[in-house]
Parts: sequence; structure tokens; C-alpha cells
Amino acid sequence: MRWYDDDRANPTRAGSESEANGYVLFRYVDLAAVSLSLKQGDRIVKMGTINTDVYITSLRPEGHYPDQSGPALVKAFFRDRNPSKQTPGGM
Repeated sequence: MRWYDDDRANPTRAGSESEANGYVLFRYVDLAAVSLSLKQGDRIVKMGTINTDVYITSLRPEGHYPDQSGPALVKAFFRDRNPSKQTPGGM
């Protein structure tokens, strides 16, 4: 999990990742093991031991390792719709 310090757009090769407060990195194999498919707009209410209330704004495949025959990871960018109700990284 990664929280950004501010709300500026994050330039990438694919374009600007705006409207994100941070991201969570998932392994596709772990998502498949629990039959979970992430999509834009999904709500995340807990990250490890941290209670959250954030929503996925975009997904980006990552970790293109030769032995995986494609991306092994997915980066889920998220945004807090009610930032006054929680502290980034807080409980």
C-alpha cells in the first residue's frame, strides 16, 4: 500500500494518473485464488490491519516477468471520497 503525500497528478508513460491518493499492489495469482476480479469503482474497506474507505480509480498491469507469460501484478490506484474521515496510513 502506498499513500501519496499530496493530490498532484502522477505522470507515467501511459499518461497521467490523476485523482489517486495512492495504490495497492496485488498479485494476480492471489486474486484468482479467492476468485476476486478487481474493477474501477470497487471499494476497499481494509488494507492489512488498517481500516480504510477508498475506491479504485484505475488499474494497471505490472511485473511482466518472463516466467509468468504476462503481467504477474496489478496496481490498483485508489481515491478517498471522504478524506476528512480518515488519516492516510492511520487506523
